[in-house]
Amino acid sequence: MEGLPPRTAPSAVSGLPRLQYDHSQPTDTVVPWMDRFVPAFTLAKPAAYLIPQAWHELITRLELDGVPLERLPADTSFTVTAQRIAAHTTVQEPFEGRYLHRGIRTTTDTLVYQAIAGDVRVPMGHATDRLAMEILEPRAADSFFAWGFFDPILQQKEWFSDYVFEDIAADLLASDPALRQALEAAKAADPALANDAWGQLYWVYQRSPYFEPGYRRVPVFSIR
Repeated sequence: MEGLPPRTAPSAVSGLPRLQYDHSQPTDTVVPWMDRFVPAFTLAKPAAYLIPQAWHELITRLELDGVPLERLPADTSFTVTAQRIAAHTTVQEPFEGRYLHRGIRTTTDTLVYQAIAGDVRVPMGHATDRLAMEILEPRAADSFFAWGFFDPILQQKEWFSDYVFEDIAADLLASDPALRQALEAAKAADPALANDAWGQLYWVYQRSPYFEPGYRRVPVFSIR
């Protein structure tokens, strides 16, 4: 017998209709079996992850989760894939004490990273691989980044004095015609930038060797 649909009755609190179930009536309901889902995105598993030891709170949490870790015994160079936060949104109210990030997008770069003795390598090939990826990959819904553990990377800490950087920026543009051409194209496409002297200095600064390398770069690197 199919269960009777819920009914409404006047609320004793508001006088307005409220939802009410008749618990004296039997219910026979077919519940669909959901044994799979469509992923929002998929990622290839790396050989390992690399975490600088300065992020000790993350390392401790991985240890508590039983994820196998290896401390580097000596300084070592690795070719890694680094991710930088390109966009994200943040909820207006905290959940479980954290302001969660959503809609996370990243860009990737391949670079040579100089790890130092004591940094942590997280090798794949264990039962905890899926857990490790879910919390170390920044775009994942329950990643360390999504839960706010990497918020310091979202704050730019290194800046410039415009009167000092004027001459440096001029030298950079003079020595790099492609950079000069890109700046002119950016100004042509954005009238606000074309009329913003400081904005143009910052545009050059962002593409200069002096720009803060860790800004928006997730401190978890993939080793392929």
